[in-house]
Amino acid sequence: AELLMEVLQKASGMTAKEVRAVLLKCPELLGSNLEVRVRPALAYLQEIGLGQDALRSVLRTSPQMLYLSVAKTIKPKVDFLRDQVGIPSKHLPAVIKRAPRLLFTSVENTLQPNLNFFTQELQVPADKLAETLSKSPSLLTRSLLTHLHPVAAFLSE
Repeated sequence: AELLMEVLQKASGMTAKEVRAVLLKCPELLGSNLEVRVRPALAYLQEIGLGQDALRSVLRTSPQMLYLSVAKTIKPKVDFLRDQVGIPSKHLPAVIKRAPRLLFTSVENTLQPNLNFFTQELQVPADKLAETLSKSPSLLTRSLLTHLHPVAAFLSE
């Protein structure tokens, strides 16, 4: 636990008290393999541009991110945001900070269908969509049936 606390403090700039709060929120981290999950996740998030402030914010709200597989979970979501949605790499840290839930959301079941809704049904131009989703990334995580379709129907009346 001490080594985990030290790693989290160093990467995020959190105080010991903040790290303890994160561990209380997500005690599963205590059982995570530091070398297989935690360090690679931190390294990847830093590699794509999340600095200490962004990491602190993301870890305080979504500490479970640190036991996700970089190769199987985090990187595919980041690649989707950059390559399919068109969010520039320089904006990815802010997008993840605003909506860390994106990294937990299924590409196949939610992200891709929502992207299709915006591009095909609403015919939002790609550049406008990338700009909008950079500012409001949680739109990609919303339910099509209970949120996006009803809002679109209301706005088109």
